[in-house]
Amino acid sequence: MRIALALTLLTVAAACNSQPEPVPTTIDSRAIVRALFGPPRDAGPVLDEMRRLRASASGKELEIINRAVALMESFERQPDSFPTRFPELVQILRDVVDMGGDVETQRQLVATFTILPATAKNFGLESTDLRTEAVARARALVARFPKDGRSYGVLATALAEADAPDSEVKAAFTKCVELDPTAQNCVEAQERARAAERAPRCSTLKPSFALRAGADSLTAADVLSTSFRDEGIDLVLTEVGAKKLETFTERLARTRGSMDLTVDNAIIFSAAIMEPITDGRLHVSPGQQEPMALLERLCVQVVRQ
Repeated sequence: MRIALALTLLTVAAACNSQPEPVPTTIDSRAIVRALFGPPRDAGPVLDEMRRLRASASGKELEIINRAVALMESFERQPDSFPTRFPELVQILRDVVDMGGDVETQRQLVATFTILPATAKNFGLESTDLRTEAVARARALVARFPKDGRSYGVLATALAEADAPDSEVKAAFTKCVELDPTAQNCVEAQERARAAERAPRCSTLKPSFALRAGADSLTAADVLSTSFRDEGIDLVLTEVGAKKLETFTERLARTRGSMDLTVDNAIIFSAAIMEPITDGRLHVSPGQQEPMALLERLCVQVVRQ
């Protein structure tokens, strides 16, 4: 079973309001996380790595590794048990993070935690509390290491995953670059944000705009914003619109059905739906159509920065 196929869906964050004193360890705690959350591998090599780590572990770390080995063995016996055993995996990562460590260790551990909410959502599990915890742990990380720019990058990622206001995400990425101009992920995130700010966007969608799939449809009232990005059109839906889209794309994914984007009842664009759209965002790649021309067909007025 490719355990890591599920595990590597994880991303960035975790920390309590207070940071415990580091626990003396005989092994690198990052090695535990690499074994559990590293690149996709079959269960056998992962278990071999965990058992190797156990040979040199003691105290709290030995207890954590024993739990991790037992969990991995259960995944190997029952591949479909991942969703029900997921809370145990989360708790193991919490305990590893709480072992403490230097700035690089803590940053990498907390960064791994931010992948958990997306993984939970992928398996249909509640992810809101994990997003909140991820942000709290990332805030604790920057409070403990206020001069480490890359820690602010972890915070920015956690905030973005939690759908925090753009101003908060931008401020964290800015602080990251200010403290560490070599933090490439933060530099690139800043550049993407600036490009997005300059991108043409809709002032208002045409009232006849609709996304249709059989009897299901979304209207202009379900769309929060429309903008030009990466040679395509980004649609960000309202909370109500996002829920509608998730519901009918779940049905379309099961039947490999398609969804039509229409204006004045004319089909502008069609796309086969291969998986549910759960984040309330839709990126339309217009194929042979000129993306700016498509944007103009959708909008009452295009605003150029």
